Amino acid sequence: MNPVTGSPSTRRANLIASVLLGLLFAVAVFACAPDPVPSAPVVALPAPTQLHVPDPAKTTHAPQPAGGVVGSAKGHTYHRPDCEWAMKIHAGNRIEFQAVQEAVKKGYGPCRTCCHR
Repeated sequence: MNPVTGSPSTRRANLIASVLLGLLFAVAVFACAPDPVPSAPVVALPAPTQLHVPDPAKTTHAPQPAGGVVGSAKGHTYHRPDCEWAMKIHAGNRIEFQAVQEAVKKGYGPCRTCCHR
């Protein structure tokens, strides 16, 4: 008997069989396919910032005091006499230098508040 012209139950059975065969084929193909590679999430990166590095040849510091500077016997920093930190040095620990060079020779460095503006 011809399946197209067969009984309704035969046609229904053939339709179900062909649908099931198609589904089975699709599952087999999908199961054999390689797993898709998960893509990394796209993250917007901030624009790179420019770091300002001053040219040492062009850098100008505040002029060093022409006269004397002061330091503490307990520290290693010299200050201008009118510096807020110089005014906090106890009179017994206060050392007066005639010039910056004298303080540097004794191992003192410049104050970050009054000598590097």
